[in-house]
Amino acid sequence: MKSIVPAVYTSALRGKAERRQQKQKGDNRMTVRVGILILIILVAALLILLNMIRRKTLELRYALMWVILDIILLVLLMVPGLLQKIADFVGIYSVMNLIFFAGFVFTLTLLLSLTVAVSRSGGKVRTLTQELALEEYERIKSRNGSVIISDSETNREQAVETVIENTENQNLSV
Repeated sequence: MKSIVPAVYTSALRGKAERRQQKQKGDNRMTVRVGILILIILVAALLILLNMIRRKTLELRYALMWVILDIILLVLLMVPGLLQKIADFVGIYSVMNLIFFAGFVFTLTLLLSLTVAVSRSGGKVRTLTQELALEEYERIKSRNGSVIISDSETNREQAVETVIENTENQNLSV
């Protein structure tokens, strides 16, 4: 007598039972389908990054960490036992704990580099704003006929201080 349960359903159950047995044995290897999916995602991400760098929508110094991470993940994907060996060498019990730790370290490194970039940009913006304000100040004074700007350092320093005070006051009011 034929079984009422379709063959596809029984093979799915058999596959599920085999996966459950492998998990109980401690076999945490990735399936081929998942490996191929991750490979496609990593290659696509690398191609997108390289295209953004080529079109200059993303600077190389900011994309470098992402490109390095992508290459490291590709190497770890191609060498299946490497992650377990690294975890054993470092003394981390589980590979998942190693992955979370590496993600945490990568995130901190990325945050630090972005904080440095924002700090540098803020300093450059402040300097450029002050220089622009000083040029505007000199242009207005020379147009009004009261030419107080000369080559002497004292007048220039006073003008710079005035501009700095004005820009700081405007920054505080905003």
